[in-house]
Amino acid sequence: MTRTEILIDFLKKSICPILLAAILYNLFFQLTVQYSTVNYMYLLMLCGIPFGIRFMFLLPMFFGHLGTGIAIGCFNIAIGALIGGIILIWKLLVAVWYVPVTVVKLIRA
Repeated sequence: MTRTEILIDFLKKSICPILLAAILYNLFFQLTVQYSTVNYMYLLMLCGIPFGIRFMFLLPMFFGHLGTGIAIGCFNIAIGALIGGIILIWKLLVAVWYVPVTVVKLIRA
């Protein structure tokens, strides 16, 4: 691998997820403040929505009854947001781990 390929991988795997998480945090922070305290579970769910969109409709929607369809749709969105929050945490851990890996690759190259 050349130095440019190593730096492009570093940009994709470390810088971009951290910047996206910071932008999402700043975007949704004021929505999660209640009575001058931050609800971190809501913040995790809101920041996880972009990462969990593909998991949002795991359960089938039943259109026989309107109430059942709406309830399952809301439940699917909540599940997708929680899974997305877990994926966000995983991507941030990978980003932190990739910093020393990149340094070792740059020293070796």
